[in-house]
Amino acid sequence: MKLTSWTTAAALAAMASAAMAQSTADGIAQYREMLQDGNPAELFEMKGEELWKQARGPKKASLEQCDLGQGPGVVKGAFTTLPRYFADTGMVQDLESRLVTCMVNLQGFDKAELIKTPFGRGEKANIIALTTWIATASKGMRFELPQAHPKEREAFEKAEKVQAKDWDGPVVLNGDRFFSCVEDLLDDLDGEDDPKYVWACRKVGLGFDADDVINNALESQEHHEDARDSITHGDVEELQALLTTWATKQRVETWWEDRTKAVILNLPQVEDQDS
Repeated sequence: MKLTSWTTAAALAAMASAAMAQSTADGIAQYREMLQDGNPAELFEMKGEELWKQARGPKKASLEQCDLGQGPGVVKGAFTTLPRYFADTGMVQDLESRLVTCMVNLQGFDKAELIKTPFGRGEKANIIALTTWIATASKGMRFELPQAHPKEREAFEKAEKVQAKDWDGPVVLNGDRFFSCVEDLLDDLDGEDDPKYVWACRKVGLGFDADDVINNALESQEHHEDARDSITHGDVEELQALLTTWATKQRVETWWEDRTKAVILNLPQVEDQDS
């Protein structure tokens, strides 16, 4: 089973939020049922859409005016054209860094605080949920890295180029189709509009911490401290066991798209039969 790290971590946080809204015992029982379903990604996507529309931050504003490159508020197709150059920042930005810009400018969050927050915690967990929902909105669409602006071309040129024969790791096609190796990718191609390159991926092991999942979920609750006090050490241990068991059962393997490394395919060109 191949799941991206952001899909897995935020889905677990979303499930924990639903579970902790009830009594601890009932909540963990529901959490167990959700884990057994084996597909938390949909819950993660729902959390991302909710965060996009919710008024948050010091400015009490939503992200619905965030420009991801397709115009303010347009989500569909945005993931397939990132990273790209943005005139308002003068930088080539990927989806995560662009979301940080919008959260700072539109919602008033502190940029330094957002950047230094550990992965999977606090607002970083929310960014992960947002990226999951935005990426899903472009599922099945062809990945097109924009090259119109000099800085965009510069960003691609700076990427390390690796010949396909020298790369034995996973790769990603069009932003959402992951393959364990180049050979699997080549078997899937049909010879029409075959790409000249694909992005490499790197494997990152995931470890889930029950305290982090609970605390992140409770941050959106009105009575955070009271709710946390009702959760015992034994409850946390049981949740930790569930997380560990689920990850082991599902064989969670996280692949990060690495846009600093392009795998050059060097596919033979199909000759025009009419020439």
